Amino acid sequence: SVYFFNISGGEPFLRPDIVQIVELACRYLNPKVVHIPTNALMPQRIKERVEEMLIGMQTWGSGKTKLTVKPSFDGVEEFHDWVRGIPGNFKKLVWTLGLLKELQKTYPALGVGLGTVISEMNIERLPEIIAKAKELNPDTYISEVAEERAEMRNVASGITPTADRYRKAIEGFQSDTFARLKEATGLELLTQGIRHLYYDITAEWLETREQVLPCYAGITNAHISAYGELWPCAILADSRSLGNLKEHDYDFWSVWHSDRANEVRAGIKARQCDCPLANQAYANVLMSPIAMTKVGRLIAKAKFQALKEMRRAGKKQAAAHAA
Repeated sequence: SVYFFNISGGEPFLRPDIVQIVELACRYLNPKVVHIPTNALMPQRIKERVEEMLIGMQTWGSGKTKLTVKPSFDGVEEFHDWVRGIPGNFKKLVWTLGLLKELQKTYPALGVGLGTVISEMNIERLPEIIAKAKELNPDTYISEVAEERAEMRNVASGITPTADRYRKAIEGFQSDTFARLKEATGLELLTQGIRHLYYDITAEWLETREQVLPCYAGITNAHISAYGELWPCAILADSRSLGNLKEHDYDFWSVWHSDRANEVRAGIKARQCDCPLANQAYANVLMSPIAMTKVGRLIAKAKFQALKEMRRAGKKQAAAHAA
């Protein structure tokens, strides 16, 4: 089984077989979480497909898989439309969010998030964007940094912010993760701690353009392209493909354990590549004793501060009663 099954795009909900893809993932991989990002341009279709998934997921596999849907949110009102290049996108985003939240009342296995890509296009407006995200009140709100990548046809576009500008921009996100750490428990506690550290890792990467932590792409994570290529990550993509599943009779393990795959992993281990890819960064943190120590210290700091705040509030309440 796998822990996290992510369906990316393009726009995943354009696939007529999106529900069948989720069904097969649940039956054969039994993931803890199925995650789907979306541009939120088809609110009613998204709602209908998500409900089909949620009904099916009650019996597919273990019946315990969670589904998370994360609309993209890169600005407020017309500015979001300008960034995304689609008039009316923001209204459809809010509409989609409302439909998904309505589904949550019936299906507790659904999580609804928002995701912002921080770029030179919107970095100056982040305070406004963060404030609006709080108003929209998703279950989770995260950010990633915009990258120049050949597959996105934006090389030399200047879209990636500098390290200094990024550090200033993420203060609001780190304030939020630290606040959540004070109250979080269990897996949510670990998730928020790793997410908080991820923002620091990304800032350091922007400064050095080197691997900040040893990377385990092609070991902890696997990516399958629409054409059957098995990638170690979405950044290296076809440039370091482990092989094509169609050419190996769809035998995943024969490609995964091939000589070519071992060569690619050796190159990653030798730090021949670097990136801030979020999903891989989270896995790298989990694999790093040094990084996990930082997460532990951060959690302890948050819990200690929460305890002090509780004591302070208790003293104020006692003083008020005495008066």
